[in-house]
Amino acid sequence: MTDVDVIKEKAKEVMVEGLDDPNTRRADKGKTWIKTKYPSLDGSKPVIGVSEQPSTVEVAGVNRKHDFKMFETIRVTIMHTDRSYNNKVVKEIINLFSEDTDVDQPDDSKMRGDAGLQYFIPTQVTPVPEDDGVYVHHIDFEAKHDTR
Repeated sequence: MTDVDVIKEKAKEVMVEGLDDPNTRRADKGKTWIKTKYPSLDGSKPVIGVSEQPSTVEVAGVNRKHDFKMFETIRVTIMHTDRSYNNKVVKEIINLFSEDTDVDQPDDSKMRGDAGLQYFIPTQVTPVPEDDGVYVHHIDFEAKHDTR
């Protein structure tokens, strides 16, 4: 499992523990509504996906070009047919990950200990225009690995 996979799994775990699936039939069947990939428009709603976004920095020098990552960008995507529900869940998700953001106290964060991160912070929320009755919101998080 790669570092990014560990981050995605941990983020999913935090959301599964902190959010209730409003689709009780799905929840009763033991199916998950939070996935570690970009969610499908065709599946049942609401659905949340955790995916990796490109975050490579290109540095050019004399006769050289290097690509490297300074941090990971993780995107949480929420899809539902109710825009107000999406807005509510965006706030809940940001609050879940913002409860423990003190970089000096790594044991207090849900994302730092197990995932080996120095920080995991929301950087951008993007609502996507409605498409065929489905509302989509993206929350981008910056995750920096602990270098201690």
